[in-house]
Amino acid sequence: MEFLSCVQWMQLSFKEIYELDYNPINDALANHQFSNKMKIGDYILIKRGTHHIMVTTK
Repeated sequence: MEFLSCVQWMQLSFKEIYELDYNPINDALANHQFSNKMKIGDYILIKRGTHHIMVTTK
């Protein structure tokens, strides 16, 4: 059995659950970073696309 990292597992899960035809690597990485690397006091930018910032929060 092949070892999957947490990000790879999330990527495959997103693809299966949402029936995606692309690899959601950015979605998986963002979820991993949010749940494992965020600390109290960090800033969060919620964006639409690559240029439009919708919300900034701390």
